[in-house]
Amino acid sequence: MLTLYIDDSLFPDKEARDRFSHYQNLRPGECWLMLEHKWAVLDAMPFADAEHEQAAADSLPEAITYSHLGELASLHDQSIVAIRLGIAVGHLMLQFDSGRCLFIHGDHGMYEAWEIRVTPTREHPDPEKRWLLVNIPGGDVAIWTPDDFDPNFDTEWQRPHE
Repeated sequence: MLTLYIDDSLFPDKEARDRFSHYQNLRPGECWLMLEHKWAVLDAMPFADAEHEQAAADSLPEAITYSHLGELASLHDQSIVAIRLGIAVGHLMLQFDSGRCLFIHGDHGMYEAWEIRVTPTREHPDPEKRWLLVNIPGGDVAIWTPDDFDPNFDTEWQRPHE
């Protein structure tokens, strides 16, 4: 089981930021999501087409308030049941078991909009088993994976329903 840590860089905590800035400081099996651009918790994941995704992206608030952070915190004990990247732009969408969706805008101009880091688990401690997904300038996504990863995968991952 991976633990997802979410860092909204608008409200940085220096100690946490220093801890998560380098892989060697993450505990085994941790997953860290850094938000560097607009985001919101939506009632549902947008339909999987560029028009609906862009409409969701255009509706995101410019400034994050404590109310938005409260919505984000309300997701902390929920499981992620679906993950999707945007079709035309690298928007990141995480759907939780409540049906709510954390939507991160995928185009931050000349800057990265979001980043995900996953560390090896205690059971598989090989440091080469790290994952890094970065939404790069222009809205594309760069992925660094373990050497033995099979890149023939679908861009949408769906957890099997139990």
